[in-house]
Amino acid sequence: MHSENLWYKTKFLEEYISKTNTNHFKTIVEIGARDCQESLAFTKLFPNAHVYSFECNPRLLDLCRFNSAKSDRITLIEKCVTDNPSNHTFYLKRPYHHYDEGVASLCEPWFDYETIQVDTIRMDQFLQDNTVDLLWIDVQGAECQVLNSFGAKLNQVDLIYCEVDVKQRYMTYSNEYNVIKQLSNFTLKDKLQLNPNESHLIFRRNLT
Repeated sequence: MHSENLWYKTKFLEEYISKTNTNHFKTIVEIGARDCQESLAFTKLFPNAHVYSFECNPRLLDLCRFNSAKSDRITLIEKCVTDNPSNHTFYLKRPYHHYDEGVASLCEPWFDYETIQVDTIRMDQFLQDNTVDLLWIDVQGAECQVLNSFGAKLNQVDLIYCEVDVKQRYMTYSNEYNVIKQLSNFTLKDKLQLNPNESHLIFRRNLT
């Protein structure tokens, strides 16, 4: 367990990998890139990796494009990752303030919202046969849906970093308990309870 006093967006991950040779990491998948600042951080943490960053929030895409253009090892995919790509509805917080621009989800929230239509994709449609060395998930209540979208290709993922609510803020079954339950082929290696309703979880795939 860790104190939130130690925390910033990628610090928990940095602590976990501090004794790992990160040169062998080749593929990073970031789902919920927000502004692609973490994408840039990943290019430094994993010097031989390519980062595939998914973001569909139109309030953030200009900033994503600007930041992702700073590295030729970042590919920005402007789509929403979901297990039901026929549903294009995406929820944005209302009223809008710049400080909560990242509060958006493919899941209906309990707070006031507006809806838009976005492009969607399943991860088993996107991935080829390559291993995903790190999967980073920050998707505001849609964690289980994102994991479902991998189908059998979730077995190609080695390490998962997932930000998740302890209790739902969205009308969804995704929460800390259900994410851990769903990842039965992975071991929970570390956990940071940032506040009473926000956990950061690190999983590693079990060897067979």
